Amino acid sequence: LGDTLPPRAAAPEAPSSPSARPEPAPCCDNCSRGQGCLERCHDVASEARALLLAAEACGGRFGLPTVLEVCRGARTAKLASKAGGRLLLCSAFGAGVRCGRSAVWWRVLAEAMVEEGLLAEELVALPAAPGAHPFAPRSYHALRVASAGRALLAKG
Repeated sequence: LGDTLPPRAAAPEAPSSPSARPEPAPCCDNCSRGQGCLERCHDVASEARALLLAAEACGGRFGLPTVLEVCRGARTAKLASKAGGRLLLCSAFGAGVRCGRSAVWWRVLAEAMVEEGLLAEELVALPAAPGAHPFAPRSYHALRVASAGRALLAKG
């Protein structure tokens, strides 16, 4: 994610006295607004890469919940039935397990990656089912890797 984010403000110039230290550049939006970090700032490039790999494995056919199940290595019957069980066998399956992050954390990361243009959501219409409940979903948001995300994956 490092080089895809907008540039942050540079640290102020150091005063002429050698004993004075310059203030560090803000590491996140909370820091730059003077609100302070809720957590220690860290690089999430490996987690973002795992999520991109899982989205790529899903081929833009499934929504965020399925992509997160692939990334987190969830062995559910629902996931096993999708794409003929191939999602359980793909190299991206479980790529995010080592990180030890919660499902909510992954969802927030995915939403941030959509905002940054690394992932894209597309509205997919479902075919009309005869006798379907009138309030049954008629569409869903499929998640795919956007061109900026593909460029990040290509960098390795």
